[in-house]
Amino acid sequence: MRQGMRAVLSILILWAGLGFLTAQGQSRVPAPDAILYVKGLACPYCAYGLEKKLKKLPFVQEVEVQMDEGRVLVAFREGQRPEPETFAEQVAEVVKAAGFTLEKVAYPAGQHSKRRKDGS
Repeated sequence: MRQGMRAVLSILILWAGLGFLTAQGQSRVPAPDAILYVKGLACPYCAYGLEKKLKKLPFVQEVEVQMDEGRVLVAFREGQRPEPETFAEQVAEVVKAAGFTLEKVAYPAGQHSKRRKDGS
């Protein structure tokens, strides 16, 4: 019984630490500069790994993974907006290295929407 409670508590702490228990209606990236549509976001731990890898990019300020929607919201650092082609290429590499498939990069502020070169 005690081990079971410890396991449940560990899972809850991990879940909260990963940032997936945000308050209803609140977003860490309320006005994303880019939205990544990613295939295969099923595991919170793996999604957290993708988030960490994306945050290592020099122009990325904040990342929010929305597993249910298959989206990743990205906010750029102030004054460090990359060119759409450069961003799409770098993000595609990071997403692939994390074990996921990048389907599309969209720019909600009306910038360019970029599909993958392989037709996805």
